[in-house]
Amino acid sequence: MRFTLLPIILVFASYPHPIICASDPGSVNPYTPYYLTECASTPLTHYFPLIIQSLQPILHALNSTPPHPALLTFFKIPAHAPFLHRTFHAIATGALLPSTNLTPSVDCTAPGRSVYDLFCFASHEQGGGPVAGTAWPKHGLVALCPGAFTFPAFPSRASCPGVVSVHHRGGTGGSRQEFVDDGMGFTQTLFGVLLHELVHLYNTLDDGVEGEVYTVKGCAELGRKKSLGNAANWVYFASAVLAGCTEFPTRRTVTTVQTRVDAEQEL
Repeated sequence: MRFTLLPIILVFASYPHPIICASDPGSVNPYTPYYLTECASTPLTHYFPLIIQSLQPILHALNSTPPHPALLTFFKIPAHAPFLHRTFHAIATGALLPSTNLTPSVDCTAPGRSVYDLFCFASHEQGGGPVAGTAWPKHGLVALCPGAFTFPAFPSRASCPGVVSVHHRGGTGGSRQEFVDDGMGFTQTLFGVLLHELVHLYNTLDDGVEGEVYTVKGCAELGRKKSLGNAANWVYFASAVLAGCTEFPTRRTVTTVQTRVDAEQEL
């Protein structure tokens, strides 16, 4: 199923006063220290604890042997699994943010609020138009915009991206497999939007919005270093595990002592 395209982007902005993220009664997940603001009347009240709990199978997949195919597809080598596990675990527990030592906050924005005007529309340089969510790392804040609540809560098996064989042209012959480039439909869920922005807050290797790749085909084709800094790769990986996707482009994986050393240097 294809969903209306709302770019999930990182926005850096200057704001005259810090935002105080006081929790709403009944909105805070009792198992983590996240602050939720202005969320009591949104679906996040119900889904936030479920989204946090749904990270457990992702953590389990990062410990699996042999490596989960989604890990090899979106991060290329098993040696990155420990870093991914530490970061997903920090998100799952609402740990203090590594760059600011702040408690993470989620604000459910709405028209008429300054936060909405500041965060829910892309700049002209970023293509303009509404966005589903943004992150403000300096203040440890994720803003969920109204568009995020028009999406399904979680990815489904039926929405897993397809795989096709592409034949090489020229004298080499042969073929390779790649994802069907269906835009961002698979990750356009409330789970995907929230996780995308939290990765921007928690990932110490995050590349930010400039040059970010969003489509499943583009994410799968990124190299191992770039994939770690691209938030959408984290969401595709987690969504594929959670939805139980079984189709991934075949690839040859060679893990040697040198690749493990290279991976450690990348971290």
